[in-house]
Amino acid sequence: MRIKNLLIGGVVATLLLSSCQAEFGKGIKVEDNSPVTMPKEKVDSLSEALGTYFAVMINSDNFGNLNWNKFLTSFETAIENNANQKEMTYAVQTIQHFLMEKNNLLGEHNKAEGQSFLEQNKTVEGVQTTESGLQYQIVQEGTGDYPTEEDTVICHYIGTTLNGYTFDSSYDRGEPAEFPLSQVIKGWTEGIQKINEGGKITLWIPSELAYGTRAISKEVGPNSTLKFEVELIEIKAEEE
Repeated sequence: MRIKNLLIGGVVATLLLSSCQAEFGKGIKVEDNSPVTMPKEKVDSLSEALGTYFAVMINSDNFGNLNWNKFLTSFETAIENNANQKEMTYAVQTIQHFLMEKNNLLGEHNKAEGQSFLEQNKTVEGVQTTESGLQYQIVQEGTGDYPTEEDTVICHYIGTTLNGYTFDSSYDRGEPAEFPLSQVIKGWTEGIQKINEGGKITLWIPSELAYGTRAISKEVGPNSTLKFEVELIEIKAEEE
């Protein structure tokens, strides 16, 4: 879990900071209680590494725009006052509450956006809407058999968000994907059964048939409606 990694990293960083001398912000100084002294260039490299580390962790959790004055002031105060476990616990709770609240708001936004898109998309010529809410369009008819939910299939595909961001692509990896249809998201299980071997299909999958309220990446947030362009290469024969 990213937030857990961030907090563990924060503890590690604090331990590292307490063992070396460094100037920060308005002139704050961390005392060095270690019996050894590291060369200045090593301390400078560590300082840069810690800055990069925290920046990457903050970006990866998608906190958004921070009040950097508050951030720096709080950081300096915590170092100067040797912040304790009680203060760490309060900080953890604040971060978790913020992320949960933001995730809920983002989920509501994504849900409404997806519903609006699907409502318009179902009027496009050639687009079919199933009872579950899945939308699909046959791009190319195949010549082979149709798969069932019990089959393992080999496919090439591109997965994108509604704004066109490609979050997954077997073409980019240079090889098709192989998986049992019973072990993928519901929209795939249902949608791939609409084409036969050699066929191509476009799927528009509402969030409840995709990843639901889970955010699977920074770009694919909770309640995201997703688009997949899929080529069914082969239904894998059962092993004897």
